[in-house]
Amino acid sequence: METNLNAIKAMAEFEGIDLGHKKRDRRVARVVAALAIKPDASFPEATGSDAELEGLYRLLNNDRVGVSKLLRPHAFQTAKRVKSKGEAVVVVAHDTTGFEYEGKGRKGLGPMLKTERGFYGHFSLAVNPDENREPLGILSFIPVIRKEKETRVKKTARAVQSDPEKEYLRWSQGIDEAEKQLAGVKRAIHVGDRESDSYEIISGLVADDRGFVLRLKYNRNIVANEEVAKLYDVLERAQGVAEREVPLAFRKDTKSQGSLKVHPPREARLATLVFAAACVSFRRPRDLRSDQYPAFLAVHVVHVWEPDPPAGESPIEWKLVTREPIDTPEQILQVVDYYRCRWPIEEFNKALKTGCNAEGRQLIEAKALLNAVAILVPIAWSILHLRTLANSANPPPAAAVLDPTQIGVLEVHPKTQKFFNGSPQPTARDALHAVAALGGHLKRNGAPGWLTLFRGYKTLTDLVLGWQLRCVES
Repeated sequence: METNLNAIKAMAEFEGIDLGHKKRDRRVARVVAALAIKPDASFPEATGSDAELEGLYRLLNNDRVGVSKLLRPHAFQTAKRVKSKGEAVVVVAHDTTGFEYEGKGRKGLGPMLKTERGFYGHFSLAVNPDENREPLGILSFIPVIRKEKETRVKKTARAVQSDPEKEYLRWSQGIDEAEKQLAGVKRAIHVGDRESDSYEIISGLVADDRGFVLRLKYNRNIVANEEVAKLYDVLERAQGVAEREVPLAFRKDTKSQGSLKVHPPREARLATLVFAAACVSFRRPRDLRSDQYPAFLAVHVVHVWEPDPPAGESPIEWKLVTREPIDTPEQILQVVDYYRCRWPIEEFNKALKTGCNAEGRQLIEAKALLNAVAILVPIAWSILHLRTLANSANPPPAAAVLDPTQIGVLEVHPKTQKFFNGSPQPTARDALHAVAALGGHLKRNGAPGWLTLFRGYKTLTDLVLGWQLRCVES
């Protein structure tokens, strides 16, 4: 049987790994090869034997194995992909997601918002800022395990700001790590959601002359046109200088009250958005020390809003802060396009937790769970990257994404053979749209998403296995 192409690609993301012993390096390669074919498989299923499973558990619990060592080769490959792209900049999308684990006996995990225990992962994803917003890989993974409530000491606001272990420093740490990985490669534009709205974070970006587009959360005190004012008041008065129609995807209802407030459910629609911008100076909050942070930060703010939403729908509105130029409508729209490159990291989080079953791993120690997530990160990226290849205007040959047996099965399957039409040189787009059809994708629904592709790939894997078993029996 031929070597599975997905396994080869996944193992390439671990090329050059050094865990201090060749035996450990080879064990990682074997489990990655198995998980690349079936990412949501349990570790017992992926390893295939009791001896291999025991060896994997020893590896994940080994003090010499850690998140940074496991991810270093993938970050290196990511930087190489960034360098190969033609755009002048790369967007680095930062986001935090929670990993929650059920069951008693877990050790080293912290309290979460719900009843389960777990940890948070702060990821930094490199994204090519073209119209496809191609995810290029993870540059940084910073775990955060919260302390127990009874061990927390109540502090003054100033003491909280001075705490070297405060959680939101992960944003600055992620930015620093991404810059380190991209040193000499390409200029980065760092993008973050409302959680990144911090005077400390913004002042650090300004001081280091780094590019950024962050979504604003707070109605800050500012100075605009030499007058003290509130940020939202200035943005409300700013005149729109551009309009654009933007397709909005369907967003389902959620039981989380926090998510409902920030991301309410909506129907898919074409929204007309208006764009405005202004130059302002943020004023330093009173609880920050003057010897650490400047009294004012000169920044640019961009306001995006939907003036006439459909009845019953919440209007779209973003308030963004940046130092990118805003002198022309085109420059303002470019700032917004940078921010729109944040969406892939939301999908990466889903690919990691849903596609790779990161929260379903039956491990006891927090250390082992963190190492398991680190191993799954490049595999989750590869799942997400399939969508880019499926929707590319200039796709590579089908052989770049599927092996000959997979392509052969798709060419004869009654549900997918129409995507090939007897073509002697099918493209990756042809092959992956066929895979998406196995996952239930309908052409009238537009381009296939990563989840449909993932479901189709699982079905294709089972079909190939049946085909290979039949050939062996013959």
